[in-house]
Amino acid sequence: MRRLAAGDEQAARLLVSRYARPIAAFAGGILNDAAEGEDIAHEAIMRLWRGAADWRPEGLVFGWLRRSAYTLAIDRLRRTRRFVGEGAEAILEQTEDTRSSPETEALGGELGVAIRKALARLPERQRAAILLAHNDGLSGEEIAEALDTSAEAVESLLSRARRTLRHTLKATYQDVR
Repeated sequence: MRRLAAGDEQAARLLVSRYARPIAAFAGGILNDAAEGEDIAHEAIMRLWRGAADWRPEGLVFGWLRRSAYTLAIDRLRRTRRFVGEGAEAILEQTEDTRSSPETEALGGELGVAIRKALARLPERQRAAILLAHNDGLSGEEIAEALDTSAEAVESLLSRARRTLRHTLKATYQDVR
């Protein structure tokens, strides 16, 4: 961060190469839109870059970026009034096919579509918690920091999200067996 604050271009390239993709994937998952996720990642990185001189090293850069991306994504959802249950399928239809990563390729076909639709229907805090836990492999404490909540609240979010996903995907998984 000191190098970034001093205007070191190599530090800026390192920041982007290390964090842009995972932050874009996280924000895109919340917004159900990969392109908007990339916009959010860009904005979060630019905020970090502009504030580099004021950085206090008590937190992790990635944690700060996740929290910033979460806040920006939720703000964008509120501004565009895209909420759970309001056209989740329409949002998914407009979203480009994101099966270019190994994780999404593994989901494949109809099962992948069913999972993405079920995730899109979750309330945004539950969706964010699930994405951070399963895609990023974060602990409850790390998720709590990213979502600015308690570890107990994260456990509740994850429990409700998993219960909803199990219920929503029950028929889909029975068809796969």
